[in-house]
Amino acid sequence: MMDSIFEDCHLLGINWSLLFGGGYIIPIRKLKNCQLKYNNFLEINFSKFNVGNNTITYSMFADCNLVCSSFMNTNLENTEFFRCDLTKSDFRNFIGYIIDISNNKLKGTKFSLPEAVNLLKGLGIVIH
Repeated sequence: MMDSIFEDCHLLGINWSLLFGGGYIIPIRKLKNCQLKYNNFLEINFSKFNVGNNTITYSMFADCNLVCSSFMNTNLENTEFFRCDLTKSDFRNFIGYIIDISNNKLKGTKFSLPEAVNLLKGLGIVIH
């Protein structure tokens, strides 16, 4: 299974890295109207990944290639991105992410206000 499209799915507690780790293939090309909760993605190539208009909560992307991916209009409540390449990805109009700007590549990545203020949390900055 590679380059798959999931529609109207509920995916709970999947460790995708056990199936597709190592970053050599793209297991999922697009999600449409899906809800993912407690999913883990480690060392997976998600270049040009289209996640828009889905829900991915309480999940983790670590050491993933997410270059030119779209997370527009996505609920990413308590979803963390750790040591990922997010270059030129689109995070506009999404909520709830956890992205530490000191350990992710973010050049050219698009964010919307007011959610972009969350990027400062990783630096220990407090905004009132």
